[in-house]
Amino acid sequence: MGIPEGAEGTDPRGFIVALFKEAFPDLNQWEWEREVQRVHRFPFNIRAKSSAGDIKPRAMLISLLNFQARQAVYDHARPDRKRTARGCDFFVRPDFCHTTVEKRWRFHQLILPLQNKRGQAYLMNPAKLKVIAEGKTQYFTSEVKAKDFMDRL
Repeated sequence: MGIPEGAEGTDPRGFIVALFKEAFPDLNQWEWEREVQRVHRFPFNIRAKSSAGDIKPRAMLISLLNFQARQAVYDHARPDRKRTARGCDFFVRPDFCHTTVEKRWRFHQLILPLQNKRGQAYLMNPAKLKVIAEGKTQYFTSEVKAKDFMDRL
């Protein structure tokens, strides 16, 4: 996210390969030419210009061959940290399907009530709730089971 419109030119895949090589030099064990399978902007239509005359850049979706390569990029580009390469400031964010986003949102609604009951709750990727309460650690993939557990505390 944050890469200006048109910065990739006519070869978005080549642009991302070069960007990864520059932005993540400590991940040189990956052959980015092979790992980067597909790159495109989303949404597909270009947004209208703002009153200032600039276009807010669309997100670039990047498909990598190996899950391990994806995890390595996520580990080195934490969501709260801006990266700079090829003259672009950008962020790396995971892309989740609609059902995963909804599930994460429902789990997120349980975190504060769990913490108020003297438990610790963490949202894990992609959609798993980790709860530490009464000296035990439990993982939930179902918000119904997590809510039942919370009600018993």
